[in-house]
Amino acid sequence: MNALISITGSLKDKGHCIVAHCPELDVYSQGYTKEEARQNLKEAVRLFLEEAVRLGTLEQILSEAGFQLMVPASGAKHRLHPDQHQTIYSDKVPFSFSMRA
Repeated sequence: MNALISITGSLKDKGHCIVAHCPELDVYSQGYTKEEARQNLKEAVRLFLEEAVRLGTLEQILSEAGFQLMVPASGAKHRLHPDQHQTIYSDKVPFSFSMRA
């Protein structure tokens, strides 16, 4: 089964790289550009969620973080954080899972 999860991300320019963070799941990644950091964070979140499925903890993780599964929607929205080196955005991450019998 395929699903989408809506995440909040923050991008912080560290000078030598851009650090991306999903605070709801406390997942981090990085890249040399904002777009690369965003894509790397989406991949890290996807892998985190798929591992949670494998371990049987997805429902607990989503419940504790206040997430809801969503149907596909259009693009991400961005806003500049008061710290001019940080951008806050929302995005959707697709991931796969199977229902247990």
